[in-house]
Amino acid sequence: PDIWLLDNVLPGFNEACLRFYWACRGIELHILKAPALELGSNLPEDYFVNHHRVADNQLRLLYYPRQAQSVFAIVAPLVPVASLEKDEVVHIGAHSDFGTITLLLQDDMGGL
Repeated sequence: PDIWLLDNVLPGFNEACLRFYWACRGIELHILKAPALELGSNLPEDYFVNHHRVADNQLRLLYYPRQAQSVFAIVAPLVPVASLEKDEVVHIGAHSDFGTITLLLQDDMGGL
C-alpha cells in the first residue's frame, strides 16, 4: 500500500510533505555541527554530520489534543480526560524519542 494520499484527495499535500521533510533534514545537519564546534575540541565541524549521512529520519504529523487539566482550558477546545482514557479520541500517548534529534514544532497553544 502507498503511504501517500491520492493527489485528488488533497492536492499538493505529498509534495509539501516532501519539501518539509528535506527542509527539516537541512536543519538537522546544521544543528549537528554545533556540538563539535562548542566542545572546543579538535573535532572537525562535520564530525557528527558524517555520522548521520543517511537520511533515515521520520516525518510524523501528530496531533496532541489538550487534556482537561491544561492551564489553557479557557482558550482552547477541551478534550475530556475520560475520553482520552476510554480511547474515544485518537492521540499519541507518552513516549520517548530515540533518535539523535527531535524537531518538535508547535503552535502557540503550548502543552508539550
